Amino acid sequence: GQAAELCGLPESVAKKTAPLLAAAARLGAIAGGCGDDFRLAALAAFADEIGLAYQLRDDMLDGDREHELAGRTAERAVDRALIRLSHAGLDTPVLRALAREAVRRGR
Repeated sequence: GQAAELCGLPESVAKKTAPLLAAAARLGAIAGGCGDDFRLAALAAFADEIGLAYQLRDDMLDGDREHELAGRTAERAVDRALIRLSHAGLDTPVLRALAREAVRRGR
């Protein structure tokens, strides 16, 4: 992801933080005994969307992205993440707060 960004490739944002969070969510769920493929996929998709939102917010804070467009894109990613959780029956206050923090955080 970082190499793609240095080359100016637009898909670089989705290949940075998002895959790391998706892997962590999936491995954490497996380690915790969640063997349900549907829920594992939902958690990975949730984390992928949150990773995208987090990276967009990070780029905004660094001044690398146009604020309004990146902010709307990050908010939509969080909305998609929360829908994934809801459809899988995994919508909890902690995960909801984690999702919202991805776009509200400061330095």
